[in-house]
Amino acid sequence: MRKFDVDLGGAEYSVQIADNVFSKLDYYLSQTKPVGDLVFIIDAFINEKYISKNAFIRKQAGNFFYVLPGKKNNKSFYTALKV
Repeated sequence: MRKFDVDLGGAEYSVQIADNVFSKLDYYLSQTKPVGDLVFIIDAFINEKYISKNAFIRKQAGNFFYVLPGKKNNKSFYTALKV
């Protein structure tokens, strides 16, 4: 898992990027103690296959999802940094 902080001047965010996150999602969430909201950045395929609109994780307050179009050039660490 890659972890780093992003400082936007007025706010600082802790970012974690990992492979196969859905198989360990409960573990990652239990290790994350956010002060504010959580944002999950996922691609369209993952959204359709693993995250249904009625999934428990979507119903939890403070969880937001940003869905990237499923294009080959969107599948990089640097694309996530741009979001």
